[in-house]
Amino acid sequence: MTNTSQFNPIPSLPYHMVWISTNACNARCIHCSTDALKAYKNEMSTDEAMNMFSEFASLGIFDIAISGGEPFVRKDIFIILEHIKSLGLKVGIGSNGSTINEAILNRLKEVDIDRIQFSLDGLEATHDKVRNWEGLYKKTVTSIQSAISKQLNVHVCFTVHKYNYFDIDSVIELCMEWGVKRFNLSRIVPTGRGNISLDLPNELWKRITIDYETKRRTFCDHMEFTSHLSQEILVNSELDCYNSFIGCQAGIGQGCVDSRGEVYPCVLLPIEIGNVRDDSFENIWRNSEVNQKLKERNNLKGGCHNCELISKCGGCRAVAYAQTGDYLGYDTRCWK
Repeated sequence: MTNTSQFNPIPSLPYHMVWISTNACNARCIHCSTDALKAYKNEMSTDEAMNMFSEFASLGIFDIAISGGEPFVRKDIFIILEHIKSLGLKVGIGSNGSTINEAILNRLKEVDIDRIQFSLDGLEATHDKVRNWEGLYKKTVTSIQSAISKQLNVHVCFTVHKYNYFDIDSVIELCMEWGVKRFNLSRIVPTGRGNISLDLPNELWKRITIDYETKRRTFCDHMEFTSHLSQEILVNSELDCYNSFIGCQAGIGQGCVDSRGEVYPCVLLPIEIGNVRDDSFENIWRNSEVNQKLKERNNLKGGCHNCELISKCGGCRAVAYAQTGDYLGYDTRCWK
């Protein structure tokens, strides 16, 4: 059994939270992890959202990511953003770029948004196909370029699956040409509409990951390269030098609250651990049996349990849950 006394200190509360602001979305992406379509009837009110973020600030949570659905369909989104910024928190917002106009970009400048992330999942034909919206690529590209011209901190996220992996290099080149600050590579997790049939073979993913790490080293002066890969330690040995790097952060350094107030260990791990309408976030997080088990890596099973990199990886708990039905199970995507 691995000695967990050697592991890095585990925070009692997360430092980063994702808020799924609405389930409403005007796109129909084949890989959507939240299965976004229409707004739920009981989505959080403006006051409920602001009270939640006030509690986050009081607990020392300092970074917020607002996702959806499409966040800009919420009529109160700027009221909420202004409140988050007034608390001294860092906040980013994600968008498919379809509703962005000059007025929205000006408001984002006014509230001093820390980052805006656009989803771009391929070149024109690919992007429009996987998002089921002919013409969306042009809207998204225009929004990216307009946001950059406003000197906003623009990030791009590319969710990789079998219908778009061949466009990764081309999209990276375009992003560097446009002046995107950060490119995030995210492999599809089979949850929501993200059916497992969309996934890539592990050997292909290994090649993509190694190539991505090469690009990160080669072009780091032009653009920041990040990923949602718990197995990043397999291709970037430098991470072993960082005591704070522990791989998968589900139930540890990050969490998620959806538009109905349901709390999850991770935006991609659909296990409800409580609702902020019924209890404080602090009580939910601290008392969650799921979180307590995730914090103790000796609870992991199969190949993850016996791996010498358990403290620096831990596998993707969302993938383990989707593939095996057990959030403590083996991450079947590991190629080690």
